[in-house]
Amino acid sequence: MREDSILYEDLLLYKDIFGVRNINVISIGGVDKKHDKIFKKILSDEREMSIFLGDFLKLDVKENELEKYKNSFITERYKSKESDIIYKQKGKNIYYLIEHQSKVDKEMPNRILKYCDELLEEIKKSKKNKTGKNPIIVPIVLYTGKQDWKTAINFSETQIPVEKGYEDYLIDLKYKLIDIKNYDKEELRKRDTKMGIMMLMEKQGNGKEIKNSIIDILLETKDQERIEWIKEITLYILAYVLKPEEREEILDLIENKEESDMEEWIERVKRNDALEEKRLREEGKKEIINNLVKNMLKNNENEEKIMQYTSISKKEFQAIKKSLAM
Repeated sequence: MREDSILYEDLLLYKDIFGVRNINVISIGGVDKKHDKIFKKILSDEREMSIFLGDFLKLDVKENELEKYKNSFITERYKSKESDIIYKQKGKNIYYLIEHQSKVDKEMPNRILKYCDELLEEIKKSKKNKTGKNPIIVPIVLYTGKQDWKTAINFSETQIPVEKGYEDYLIDLKYKLIDIKNYDKEELRKRDTKMGIMMLMEKQGNGKEIKNSIIDILLETKDQERIEWIKEITLYILAYVLKPEEREEILDLIENKEESDMEEWIERVKRNDALEEKRLREEGKKEIINNLVKNMLKNNENEEKIMQYTSISKKEFQAIKKSLAM
């Protein structure tokens, strides 16, 4: 695994605890913290950042035009929360400030204002600005939470109702909100980017949906770097939602991604999914019948009548009856 791959430092820390296939759910620091880390890692790549700006802000900025600014930049007031990523566009006095949020933050307009102010001071102190004019700062908030983002986008929205004659004194500073809920799954799946894939994973409801989405992406992509990256997130990020057999199916596909094996592999996965669905349906049906029998027994219904109505055997009936200690 490359040293610049996702969560390399985490793997070094836990390399003695789990192997490649024998991995347990990672719960250190919470799921949100892990996901925040991976989104930050993605946007630390100039190529991914360039694609991100094009896809979501419609800005044409080439990867070789981007250079990282101090991503350890911290404001005096928000010492416990550092800005995720800051980029400068080479040859231009333009900066991009990106925040990842998994929860709604009502203080975001204030934080963005403070970040921009502190960043301007930092740039001024560095004496790198030769124009004598303030740079353009593009604040971006990437939100991957479940709740609706009801926080103000423009700082002016947080100010008191404007009185006549005071309109010119509102602080007009807004950030670009990229809310994962505004993008459908198919749209994200078609984006051949790490960000698109990770945002797609965030939108899935369960492990099976995640597995199927990953398989669809793997079947379509020929980018080996992307395949290795998907392997990493399958092992170390999505372990908490994927069942062992779901994870195995993904890893099997990655290891056997040869055209000659594809048809047989796909048929096996479909067959396994069908068997799992059948098992779940039968378990659900069994639970409904068990509850029905128990309720009929509690209401002193005739035993023959119960078996006739529910189509269960005498052995099954006795087992349910025994569970009620009747």
